[in-house]
Amino acid sequence: MRLLSRRTRLAITLLGLNVALATTCFAQAKPMVTERFDSGIDIYGGYGLFQPLNSYVNGYQYHAIYNPNATASFADYITQSFGVQVEGSYFTGNNNENNQYGPCSANLCNQRIYTAEGGAIYRFSAGPFIPFVHVLGGGVRMNGPEFQPLHWGPGATFGAGVDYVLPFWGRHLAIRPAQVDYQYAHINYGPAGIAPGTALPNSTGGTASINAVKVSAGLVFHLREAKEETVPLIYGCSSTPTDVFPGEIVTVTGSTVGLKSKRTPDYSWATKGGVITPNGASATIDTAGLEAGQYDVIGKISVGPRPGETAYCSAPFNVKAYTAPTIACTGSATTAEAGTTLEVDCTGRSEQNLPLTYTFATTAGQLAVSNNTAMLSTAGLPPGDITVTGTVHDNKGKSASSTVVFVITAPPPPPVSPVTPLCVLNFTRDVRRPGRVDNEAKACLDDIALALNRQSDAKLVIVGNSDPDEKPEVAAERAMNARQYLTDEKSIDASRVSVRVGETSGRTAKSFLVPSGATFAEPNTQRFDERRIVRHGQAYGKPRKPGSAPVHKKAPAKKPATAVPAAK
Repeated sequence: MRLLSRRTRLAITLLGLNVALATTCFAQAKPMVTERFDSGIDIYGGYGLFQPLNSYVNGYQYHAIYNPNATASFADYITQSFGVQVEGSYFTGNNNENNQYGPCSANLCNQRIYTAEGGAIYRFSAGPFIPFVHVLGGGVRMNGPEFQPLHWGPGATFGAGVDYVLPFWGRHLAIRPAQVDYQYAHINYGPAGIAPGTALPNSTGGTASINAVKVSAGLVFHLREAKEETVPLIYGCSSTPTDVFPGEIVTVTGSTVGLKSKRTPDYSWATKGGVITPNGASATIDTAGLEAGQYDVIGKISVGPRPGETAYCSAPFNVKAYTAPTIACTGSATTAEAGTTLEVDCTGRSEQNLPLTYTFATTAGQLAVSNNTAMLSTAGLPPGDITVTGTVHDNKGKSASSTVVFVITAPPPPPVSPVTPLCVLNFTRDVRRPGRVDNEAKACLDDIALALNRQSDAKLVIVGNSDPDEKPEVAAERAMNARQYLTDEKSIDASRVSVRVGETSGRTAKSFLVPSGATFAEPNTQRFDERRIVRHGQAYGKPRKPGSAPVHKKAPAKKPATAVPAAK
């Protein structure tokens, strides 16, 4: 049992190694070759080991057989990879003199095995290493480990192997370093009998299901002439980048399937546009000066003069038209007073990274330009909108523009001087003529006239006042008389002097200088209708000529109020 277990492990190990070897050979056979070895008929002969795996009949175990044996097969390939196969094998043990009438020995019997099976075979023909698998079915003739004579039963085989084609004798000979099969057999030895030479019952029959590993190695003969077949080259190429602008460089790289490394390939390149520079399996194309559109690069690889040893590839690339640059402009403010300096910043972008230049234009004001920035001076400009346009240009003649609109407002008016009170006219000395402007009042009015002449755009407001025991009209007379003195004697424009009446605070007339733009807003004063005011006597005393006698005139008679012209 111990020996049997070792043999079992050995058989399983050989099976695993053979499958691994076949897988490795298949993996090596797939890529990068240009030759195939094809034979129509394979004849194999080899020597090996038959190792049952825990198989029994009537409690007795089947033994391993590695004495003189032989395995032979004949395979006819219908296609390059698929064929039909018949296989036979013979294994014999050390002690196999077992027949229907005589016993073996005290060590019982070793088995003798005959197999005759047929089925399908598939190989992976892609080089000197040719792995294969096969599935067979048929009959197995085998005796038992006790007293069972040779009997036939159904059997099946599944296995794999690998051949190495020798590079001489026209490749008619190959070595099969390993063929490992799983062998199944079902044997019915019939009913039990009596052991020969004894009266004790001892089985010469029984039924057994035998699972075994069969390992062999040997030589393979190719009856049909082996031929070499060139696998056509598969050549592909790609361009990077696929979309470019005129002047950019395109790189094209070729790749092959089925190229045998020991041959030095010959590469060549051609293009329908641009200047191409070959570099073995790749090439570069200078697209300077190309019009927009699609172009193709053609690559060629050759490893020999025979058919299938030359292949072509094509890779397109697209030349895009130059696009106009883009620009965005911003202003330092949206609204500003006239006289302010404003800034305009523009940012241009070229998709092709072309050099850019900037220009500016304005609807008003003065511009100072520095690269992509402009300073707008608004000094002296009237209120309104100003549009500044920034334009970016590339070296291909394309441009783009952006505008910034500024709202210009008028500057605030200069500060207005406040209303200034001037001298006060006093009417207390002349009781008989309370509204008449006397010499003291004239002196005040002379000063007022000087102030009006110094500020030609200023105006004057005279506010007449009265005592509570006087008629209110007296206050109006005092203001009107003072104005008359200024207009008649000092040539002050009457439109610059306005009169009002104020409080009953005394027999006076107050004067106020109102600068241009200022507003007179003294409380407790009011305008009056000059047409309803009747003045009495002279408005002011006339100056005498030198040496003349004083003139005494009667006061004019009172006239009806309706006859007095209204003051405007």
